[in-house]
Amino acid sequence: MRIKNFLSILLVLVTVNLFAINEPRYEPGSNNKNNFKEVITNLKTLSASFKQYNVSNNKKKFESSGKLYISKPNKFRWDIMNPNTQILVSDGKKFINYDVDLEQVSIKTINNINKDTPIYILSGDYESIEKNYNISVENSSKKSNKNLEAYILSPKEEKKVKQVKKGSENEKEQNISAVKLTFSDKILQSIEIYSNNKLITLINLSRVILNKNISLKKFKVHIPKNVEILK
Repeated sequence: MRIKNFLSILLVLVTVNLFAINEPRYEPGSNNKNNFKEVITNLKTLSASFKQYNVSNNKKKFESSGKLYISKPNKFRWDIMNPNTQILVSDGKKFINYDVDLEQVSIKTINNINKDTPIYILSGDYESIEKNYNISVENSSKKSNKNLEAYILSPKEEKKVKQVKKGSENEKEQNISAVKLTFSDKILQSIEIYSNNKLITLINLSRVILNKNISLKKFKVHIPKNVEILK
């Protein structure tokens, strides 16, 4: 069921049919941690276009694209426009997953959404990140652009997340081993999620706008009467 698959994508930002690559290298240090704190604390709102890829042997396979909106605390909207149309939105209290093409919707309270998943890294506060993740920076020798900063977040405790197996209603457990956030001049450029078995997905952002007011209407969605409500 597609609506369930895309819910998994949003909450863990890990897609089905992932490919293996090497995990990032770490370079611990208090200054790096302070830099990350500054970047996250200064991020109040964010809007951007995104393209999501599967990666294998440094080759990218297109998965989906659309628009992303974030407003702290815990408000976000993930509009998938291609290859299908789907809206995933939180107003800070409720989480709505609306598959426009299938005319199906699921509605949950925000308390039933796993707050340790990567989407909350950006829509939450620094204190909650520091509580749940070890923070380090990618080895600077791997970056040719000095304006790039890549932060590695590894869960302090083993976090189990469910990933829906493509083409099946069966689910399997997969652990997140690291989240990499790459910034250029303190503007978020990409998100990478590594699983415990060295699988990765890449989210590239473009047309990023920081700290510009986003109307509260953006975090609400009209559900037509003919849409099926999933339990």
